[in-house]
Order: sequence, then structure tokens, then C-alpha cells
Amino acid sequence: MHGNPIISGNKYEIEKLRCNICSKIFIPEAATKIKNLPKYAPSCAVAIAINKYKLGSTFYRMDRYQKMLEIPVAKSTQWDLTNDLGSNATPVFSVLEYLSAQSERTYYD
Repeated sequence: MHGNPIISGNKYEIEKLRCNICSKIFIPEAATKIKNLPKYAPSCAVAIAINKYKLGSTFYRMDRYQKMLEIPVAKSTQWDLTNDLGSNATPVFSVLEYLSAQSERTYYD
């Protein structure tokens, strides 16, 4: 088993080269590929939502914990990610609600 933070990330440090003669700056192709990647993976929002709503941790505590591990995620960013996740899950919830209303028995935990 391995211990991990709630959210982990990758830090990219890309070197730019400057020509001493013409002062033109050369940027590697990988920089544009990395720049176009999404900042947060969908699993990030899920991890935050589970930690908040299932485990009962507050956004403030997660913010402090992530800062301590040197992977800061602001409280407002956590809220935005979970809010977007909830907006995406609403259609699925509506279908599940309809199906449960049509069933003979409903079980819940």
C-alpha cells in the first residue's frame, strides 16, 4: 500500500533558449502540447467530492492539507470543480429517480 494525497499533480518546468546573436527565443514543441492539456482531471473533482460529502471534510481543511503537501488547490477551485461535477451528474440522477419511481420496491442504505 502507498499513502497518497487527496489530489496529486505534475509540475512541468520547460526551458526556453535564447539566441545571443538575434535574441530570438526558442520554445520546445512539448510546451504547446502541455499548455493545451486540461488543468484538472475528472478524477480530481471526484476525489474532492468524495472527501467533502462522504468523509465530511471541509474545503478549508482540504486546502490546508494540500498546501502542506505542496500541491495547493484553493477552496474556491474545489467548489468550482464539485459544482461542475454536480451539474454533470444531474441528468443521471434524474434517470435513476425515474427508474426508482417505476419499480415495485426501493432499497436504500
